[in-house]
Amino acid sequence: MINALRAADPAYDNSMTFMKVDCGAYKNFEVAVFREIPCRATLIILCGEQELGRVFAETSENQIKVLMDVGL
Repeated sequence: MINALRAADPAYDNSMTFMKVDCGAYKNFEVAVFREIPCRATLIILCGEQELGRVFAETSENQIKVLMDVGL
């Protein structure tokens, strides 16, 4: 779903860096612990150190787009 949104609007890739992290491998890393990231699909928008928003286990394309638009 994220890839479809990115393909539909190049502004996302022009404005943001996307990273996919495997929770099983990185759940104990400082950033995951500090940000209290659970081991389920989580999308977080950051600007520097500041968290602008997040969604957990969300499957609604509209809700994900709303969050991604915050990053623009």
